[in-house]
Amino acid sequence: MHGILCDVILEIGYDFTSLIQHCQNALVHFGLQEFKPSTIGCILSAGGQTGVDRSALDVAIELNYKYGGWCPRGRKAEDGIIDPIKYANLEETLSNNYPQRTEFNVRDSDGTLIIILGSNDTMGRGSKLTVHMTKKYEKPLLIINLNQEDNGENEAKVIEWLSTNKIKILNVAGPREETTPGIYKQAEQFLRSLLQKIKS
Repeated sequence: MHGILCDVILEIGYDFTSLIQHCQNALVHFGLQEFKPSTIGCILSAGGQTGVDRSALDVAIELNYKYGGWCPRGRKAEDGIIDPIKYANLEETLSNNYPQRTEFNVRDSDGTLIIILGSNDTMGRGSKLTVHMTKKYEKPLLIINLNQEDNGENEAKVIEWLSTNKIKILNVAGPREETTPGIYKQAEQFLRSLLQKIKS
């Protein structure tokens, strides 16, 4: 059996799918029970919006992580239509509104990481809805403030959280670029460093 979760998924014939439970059940049957940083977070889920969502997808593609997730019908985003070729693994919800894709991405992942620049009190409606959905589905949640601690401390916090909660499918969320200018670049740098450490 391969030591990396993505390899295991490929070996048993599962790609990213909305039927997450099927994948999880197969992994348990296949005998993958012990999780280490190198076997965590191999599949990333995000909604494709500008800002944090887009940074997660771009870094996943750059580092050859499996990725997927839900986006609104019509592939709607702040900057127009989400590229159907570059982000081909994103599935469209039946609704063209954002809340449904927010809910589905929380529902179909093992845990959600929200990246912000500022205190929790400054989170926008989308991030607050994400928090609400993690409570509704009783899923692990970690909120990282890139302005509060240095990236090394934040990375260690995320890796420990991933390991403790055995996160295999990670949903990454946070503000869009319009409401928090510069969040894409900062989240991209943080996620690239984090995922490189996880993969090494």
